[in-house]
Amino acid sequence: MILTQKSLKGLFTILLVCMLGAISTQTLAGQKLLYPQEKALKSISNKVSSMVKTFKTYKALHEKKTYTRKPEPGLGITKKLDQVFIEFENAKLPQDHKKVKNVKSWMDALKKNTPLLEEYYLEGYGKFQANAKKADIENFPDYDQDVARLKEMYKAYKNPRSVFNNPEKAKVVVPKFNDEYAFYKSLPTKYALPLQANKARSLKTWLKTNDKYLDKFKAYQDDYANKLPGMFDKEINQAVSMAEKARANNKPAFFKGGVAQHFRRATDVLSVMEAIKGKEDPAVVALVKKYDQQKQKIDAVENAMAAELLASIKAPGDKYSGSDKSNLMTMIRKEWEKLYPEDDIMAIRFPANNWNRSTSWKWNNSGWYKVDTSALVVKVVVKTEKEIATIYPAYINKNHLKGDSLNVGAQTKGHGYVTQKMLVKNFE
Repeated sequence: MILTQKSLKGLFTILLVCMLGAISTQTLAGQKLLYPQEKALKSISNKVSSMVKTFKTYKALHEKKTYTRKPEPGLGITKKLDQVFIEFENAKLPQDHKKVKNVKSWMDALKKNTPLLEEYYLEGYGKFQANAKKADIENFPDYDQDVARLKEMYKAYKNPRSVFNNPEKAKVVVPKFNDEYAFYKSLPTKYALPLQANKARSLKTWLKTNDKYLDKFKAYQDDYANKLPGMFDKEINQAVSMAEKARANNKPAFFKGGVAQHFRRATDVLSVMEAIKGKEDPAVVALVKKYDQQKQKIDAVENAMAAELLASIKAPGDKYSGSDKSNLMTMIRKEWEKLYPEDDIMAIRFPANNWNRSTSWKWNNSGWYKVDTSALVVKVVVKTEKEIATIYPAYINKNHLKGDSLNVGAQTKGHGYVTQKMLVKNFE
């Protein structure tokens, strides 16, 4: 028999009505019981009270849908109740006595309702046990990986003041935050069964730990985003100011020092702003526009001092010595010639000693996916005028999740990448 919640509520109501008031062995009204009868009724009342307590325990567990108590046959009530009925009959108690009638009503209510509660509880207990097996952490192959990721998130986001005190640091941490935050929010659903069954082990602790910091970090980040336009203005304006001083004082070295430094900081601030708000955000679009305008001013000043500045620029170093260097150089050259067939390539240089590896997790509509790549910076020196060469950046990218497959990133012309000009005669 499958009981409905309405019918179950009805049987509990009947029982509770029968149980109003405490079972007492004091004389209520009418005929006074003889001492042997009083003693027998007290014994019966105590036993019935214990069974009522057991009934209420199972009832409460069912209502909370936490079937943590393994059910005894008849809920541990039926067999005992049968014996109490025998004891009640043998006591030869006066059936019209109010106290006797009260105890008898409790006994009748238990006899009627215990089998129904047992049936309902057994059904819930069966489902509960089935879910408990599903809740075993062995059924979650990502568990160790997810817990490790939560630990790393705690390290990264526990001190937002430290992160946002340095735009250069923020530009590394912030782009990952939205994905990490979405990952954190997805875990209570992903691990709902083990969390409910208290089988989630350290995951529960790390969720609580990150709960103290992630929302705090997000709030700090949102507040920080409101300050970024002012920070950007400060850096970009200082870059322009130093460029003008460089021209006034005939110090082209400023362009390699203070001007470049402030420009880089402005770029870092812009990167953080894009990571927080997205490239389409009106405030971000406004900053990009301002960046382009101010860069034109600086370029104009720089061009006016081109001779002095160009004379100070040397060819990029060539530090990489890996056995694959020749192959990588060939890849860069082929891709560059494919994209820019008119370019006169003077040299291809590898200014970094080693590859720079980056591992992270990303989210899309299909779920989480891992990114594990390395990048090697390359400089392509192109003769752009009779006496002037331009140094462009390019990249070799290695995908470790696809057998270390390689691809070339050479679309670096006119996309905000930093370039340098130098005199052809200074090329080494």
